[in-house]
Amino acid sequence: MPSHRRPLADLKRRYLDEGLPLTAAAEEELRCDPRAGARTILQSIERRRAEARAEGQRLRTMLRYERALWSEGIQRVAGVDEAGMSPLAGPVVAAAVILPEGCRIPGVDDSKKLDASTRGR
Repeated sequence: MPSHRRPLADLKRRYLDEGLPLTAAAEEELRCDPRAGARTILQSIERRRAEARAEGQRLRTMLRYERALWSEGIQRVAGVDEAGMSPLAGPVVAAAVILPEGCRIPGVDDSKKLDASTRGR
């Protein structure tokens, strides 16, 4: 069924809310769909793709030191961070974690960017 006949709510649910991959054929159908809502969905998908590319580049840049060590055969590389105001202003907690090469946990980035519930989980 051409996408312009599919309900926009279904397209939004599938490709934005559930994040299902958009096939080339479905993308072409969206491009040819005359409805403004279809264009909005396609723009959102394109924005998500650009954000994913930017995040991949950011992670590659951040992991340059770890990748160099892994390429030398060093498997256990600890990432260290601190949380707190500063030693002069109050308590500070420091922690280190070792994750296997290639490990990627969505949402694990900076605890300051997370709400309390997500941070606790």
